Amino acid sequence: HNVIPGRVRLGLDLRHQEDPVRERALRKLRERATETAAARGEECDWHVHQESRAAPTDPGLTALLERAVEELGYPIDRMPSGAGHDAAAVAAIAPIAMLFVRCHDGISHNPAESVQAEDAAVAVEVTSRFLELVAEDRRQKGIV
Repeated sequence: HNVIPGRVRLGLDLRHQEDPVRERALRKLRERATETAAARGEECDWHVHQESRAAPTDPGLTALLERAVEELGYPIDRMPSGAGHDAAAVAAIAPIAMLFVRCHDGISHNPAESVQAEDAAVAVEVTSRFLELVAEDRRQKGIV
């Protein structure tokens, strides 16, 4: 037996490292959802609950973070990110860099997110070395 719901709610977290690309995708998704609903004789109510601009990472901090990863013998795997949430808030007042921690099946920001203790330990190790490198860099530049 099929069950047809009377109402469906869908949440979407749409990100891209370039705001115009994200904005275009959002418009297209909204148009497609509205067209699909209309073709089926249904309504589509679309509400944006939060919109944050992409927060670009600082090239200098990113280079130091990559150096920390390399020095500890881990491979560098650059990932594009339309960083939002915490990163966007911090980027409004300070430069940022991001270290991504591997999650089971790539699922993050979701109740199903799961991180292995070994991966968390690597993140702590890399972050510690990164902070040492930032301190050294600031001392060399006379910023203390």
